[in-house]
Amino acid sequence: MIILATGLPGNYKTLTIVKLIRDELKNRKVYTNIPLTDRGKSEMPWVEVVDNDTLANWPDLPDGSYVVIDECQKIWPTRASSKSVPFGVSSLAEHRHRGFDFVLITQDTGLLDAWVRKFVQRHYHFDRPFGAPFAFHYIYEGCLEKPADQTKAKSFVGESKKIFPSKSIYPLYESATIHTVKFQLPFKVKLAIGSVFLALGLTWYGGSNFYHRFVLKDVDHKGRPVEKKDAPTASASNSQAKDVVGNPVLTADDFRRALKVSKDCVVSGSYHDSFGERIMIACSDGGFYNLADLRWMGGYDYDAVRRQVKLHTGPIIQPGFIGRDAGKIGATEALK
Repeated sequence: MIILATGLPGNYKTLTIVKLIRDELKNRKVYTNIPLTDRGKSEMPWVEVVDNDTLANWPDLPDGSYVVIDECQKIWPTRASSKSVPFGVSSLAEHRHRGFDFVLITQDTGLLDAWVRKFVQRHYHFDRPFGAPFAFHYIYEGCLEKPADQTKAKSFVGESKKIFPSKSIYPLYESATIHTVKFQLPFKVKLAIGSVFLALGLTWYGGSNFYHRFVLKDVDHKGRPVEKKDAPTASASNSQAKDVVGNPVLTADDFRRALKVSKDCVVSGSYHDSFGERIMIACSDGGFYNLADLRWMGGYDYDAVRRQVKLHTGPIIQPGFIGRDAGKIGATEALK
């Protein structure tokens, strides 16, 4: 049988063949150009390491030999049809008559003589994705011209299995690729993974922002309800005076509009007493009136005034206020 083994460097193709020689060919005389170490020669005495010229002239070897050729494209490279067929190649047609078996190792079928490919009975292809710690071993009947493409196709026909390198094989032969191929994702895969994480991050951020703005807008960071406060208007922030505790006091024009009185009635000030907040009004009769007194005076829209004066300390009107002269006591000017 003639077996072809293909795969890129570091894909465990030579390692797998050395394991085959050690485990299954003890009763055969093996000729190979794979450089064995002293340990390899000691553990596999049935193996003889020879040069490429000897392997090219394999018909000169004893009948029943098992020939393993690494980098076989160096012995039988692609050849122009005008050139004569090498004797070693043409003799492959009768290799079974003398009991020969072959394992031909190369990186790609396209590197090998077309005649040799026609004699291949079984094809091993090794694929180690991204330098992973394992390889896929594909097995086909006959020679597959483009195994790398076919293994990825849905129409894959053949056997496949995942193989892991046997550490006991490494010390038996010399290989330039031992422990030099490291697992690494290609840039496109890294970019795709990064894009997924970026999309997830943006989705989380957007959802969190939406949740806090529209779902948790009435609670604080501990989940407690937050009292809503009306935003101050331009007139409130710019034209309204403040009383002694910082509460808003209406302007004279605001009071006149609310009280429906002439310009003779103006705001005098505000003060606190035992009844709470007081707003003072100076009218044309010469007296100072508290808003509470206006309830009993005709011609004044008391409720309109109360709706416009918004204090944080509670109602501005306290029933039972005695004496309008008390309005002068402790009063502070709100407007001049």
